[in-house]
Amino acid sequence: MFQFLSGTPDVNELQETLAARDVEISDLQDQVKALLEADQRDFLNDNSDQLASIIKSKNEVIQSLQVQLQVPGKEGLAQAIDSAATSNAELHRLRDIVADLETRLKGQDLELRQVQDQRDVAQAAQFTLQQQQLAACPSSQPSLVVAAPEAP
Repeated sequence: MFQFLSGTPDVNELQETLAARDVEISDLQDQVKALLEADQRDFLNDNSDQLASIIKSKNEVIQSLQVQLQVPGKEGLAQAIDSAATSNAELHRLRDIVADLETRLKGQDLELRQVQDQRDVAQAAQFTLQQQQLAACPSSQPSLVVAAPEAP
């Protein structure tokens, strides 16, 4: 690749390496973007199914309580209270599930940020190295202008 031990690197070789690295960075950015979009779709699909299930359960409980309250006497009220207690337990269970999902999502979000930060550091280091290599290469050719990598 580079011939550091045998002399100064060739500008054309550095430019080719830089172009190859730019393509590689672009490919990695596309992969990260695709993974982010897939994760977001999966999360939304999972949550929309769960939300629909919760709404359906809530409506069923409301209808059941209304029927039980319409029964004359104390028996209907006792059934309604029992159903309400059961519904409350189910509500707590569902809240625990939601809390668990939120915790998992925060963990995945943190992991994604760490990967993005690592990618940004690697890009900055690569850019700095390429700048140093180009600066160290004496050349009679016009100077090469290299743009800094774009922030995501």
